[in-house]
Amino acid sequence: MHTKDTYNVFVVDDSDVYRTMLVQTMKNTHEEDVLDNCHFYAYSSGEECLQNLQLKPDVLVLDYHLDGNGYRYNMDGLKLLKSMKSELPKLEVIIVSCQQDVEVVREFVEAGASNYIKKKGPASARKVQNSVRKVIVDKENSKRKKRRNMMYYAVVLLVVFAIGLIYTMAH
Repeated sequence: MHTKDTYNVFVVDDSDVYRTMLVQTMKNTHEEDVLDNCHFYAYSSGEECLQNLQLKPDVLVLDYHLDGNGYRYNMDGLKLLKSMKSELPKLEVIIVSCQQDVEVVREFVEAGASNYIKKKGPASARKVQNSVRKVIVDKENSKRKKRRNMMYYAVVLLVVFAIGLIYTMAH
């Protein structure tokens, strides 16, 4: 019997209010949802996030500016993204920011971000929820495809082995 996979989602934002809203929105599902299989971890800084890499996040939801609330000298989201991608190259990254500079957004994409969502209160939190849901669904589909392919190859190997055995016994 196959048990459901679980996924770790890191949320990094220096705003306590926005970070909490993002996590609560993602946890608030109304029916059976792939997000029910997620563990959400919220961090106020990139440094705090990096201290928890042993949890091996599947998805990173990340703000660009991480220097508010007394975190004036913390690394920014772009530096964190680059550091995380060097450790976890398959990590899916969703940027949520008020960033207006197109050059910074381009740098995020070049560094491996798969999505950029403009930060605008509850509406953007729902967009993040949908984006994380899509990432998890894609990961589930990929795992199902790999399992199906492994079963196919196992059957082929068994058939080849059986034919070889029959041939050997016949001669």
